[in-house]
Amino acid sequence: AVIAAPDGYTLLMTGNNNAISASLFNSLPYNILNDFASTSTTSFFDLLIVTRSGSPLKSLQDVISLARLQPGHLNIATTNPGSTQNLVAELFRSATGVKATIVPFRTSPDMAAALLRGDVDVAFEFYAALEGLIDDNKLVVLASTGPKRTSYLPAVPTAQESGLKELEVVSWNGISVPAATPKEIVAVLTSAINAVLPQPDVQERAKKLGMEMRGSTPEAMSERMRDDMSKWAAVIEKAGIPKHD
Repeated sequence: AVIAAPDGYTLLMTGNNNAISASLFNSLPYNILNDFASTSTTSFFDLLIVTRSGSPLKSLQDVISLARLQPGHLNIATTNPGSTQNLVAELFRSATGVKATIVPFRTSPDMAAALLRGDVDVAFEFYAALEGLIDDNKLVVLASTGPKRTSYLPAVPTAQESGLKELEVVSWNGISVPAATPKEIVAVLTSAINAVLPQPDVQERAKKLGMEMRGSTPEAMSERMRDDMSKWAAVIEKAGIPKHD
């Protein structure tokens, strides 16, 4: 995509994963801020903090209390080191000051199986990966990480409501184009994206996947990328996560 013709026909889905990669790798074949131009955000999705049905943990405060009463006892499941899920767990550990073990799994099904077996206490994951287990009441959602409650799980409190103000994380995607793309073309793409996303059928399909579709200006998307790069760089450094080649 970096070397693609800047004619508006080559689009790249970008988002917070790119912000994370900027600090997770020693070098990348592109610079997300310099080599690409933003058009609009497209989707936003909160992380969920979940446990198995029958667990004595009934709230996020229960999780924090357990970790404080028994340092090192709490096991938190995530996907691979450096993933959004993994870094949010690191942010949780940092924000609460608790001693807890973060256990990364290769896949979401592996992680869910470990949670159901009782090998771990809680997991940080997106709704789409756990929807079936949540619907079957095999997993219980303790909190979400967005600034407000999700439309698909309105009864679930946010981490902020649960007393952890520092744990506000929303994963997101947007559309980028090669940096040399003319501003007129960027404007056309931005307008088209923002016209499609509010449509009821688009919103309804997204809701079933645990997403909120919401557009933006190019400037707002670029600012979000810069803010996330700074945020995750600090989390990665504090957690001591080694960079990849």
